[in-house]
Amino acid sequence: MTRGDTDGSGRTGAGPWPHVLLAAAVGAIAAQFTHGGAVAVLLTGLPGLVVLVMVTVVTGGALAVCAVLGTGARKFAWLGTAALLVVPAVLVVDAVLFMRAGPSDSPDGGFSPSPLLWVIGAVLAAVPALLVQVSRTGGSSDGRSD
Repeated sequence: MTRGDTDGSGRTGAGPWPHVLLAAAVGAIAAQFTHGGAVAVLLTGLPGLVVLVMVTVVTGGALAVCAVLGTGARKFAWLGTAALLVVPAVLVVDAVLFMRAGPSDSPDGGFSPSPLLWVIGAVLAAVPALLVQVSRTGGSSDGRSD
């Protein structure tokens, strides 16, 4: 048995559910920062684009750390590339929601975030983590084989 191995299977890491939930939390937080970056682009131009690039880089790093902690193997750090899907998808949905809202008389100018952005970020970050965990456990969601 190795460190972190509880059932003698040789697997290490936090397990499927902590990995998936942590990735979902990273995705939801990334969606909030992506919305902030989109507002920064509208208000400042080029500095806002730098914010979006930094959000993508930090999200990728956070998802890679989640993958390494969740699986116990550095070879799954490539899951950080899911940030290349999370940030643009949230940007597209944010832009569509902003355009559909039209002119706004609200104090925030119509820039308030939608919970839909958090859901999209969470799902797009969690699905790759779940797929890797399922493939590692042979299809069993709890890590046990029948």
